[in-house]
Amino acid sequence: MTTKEYFNLLIETSESGGFPAITKGNKCAYRGEGGRRCAVGIIMPDHVYKESMEGAPASNIFEKGIVDWSWLPMKNGVTILASDLNSIQEVHDMQVKNTWSRIGVWDPDKFEAALRELWVFDDVEK
Repeated sequence: MTTKEYFNLLIETSESGGFPAITKGNKCAYRGEGGRRCAVGIIMPDHVYKESMEGAPASNIFEKGIVDWSWLPMKNGVTILASDLNSIQEVHDMQVKNTWSRIGVWDPDKFEAALRELWVFDDVEK
């Protein structure tokens, strides 16, 4: 998967109401209620996911013994970094927090605008 494909998947999921992914305790989750997945969870294959990853920042999940890296998006032929995933996840989580604080709804336009601020998506056309 390229970063462009990943970006498009994030936007499609956002616009279709697939975000946010939260637990019963209203915490952000890689695997949430109703089959929802977070910004990193949507690309993480089931065989890679471990429940012990919940609550850990995206950059920390790589310390959980993942051995299959083939699912990570590529930018210019190079796998993106854990820190890039962390930034993408933070955009998701901040949108969730803003949604909760306003008692509003998920805003796909704000989510997309925030993603476009990240260098990892600087090659994605507007």
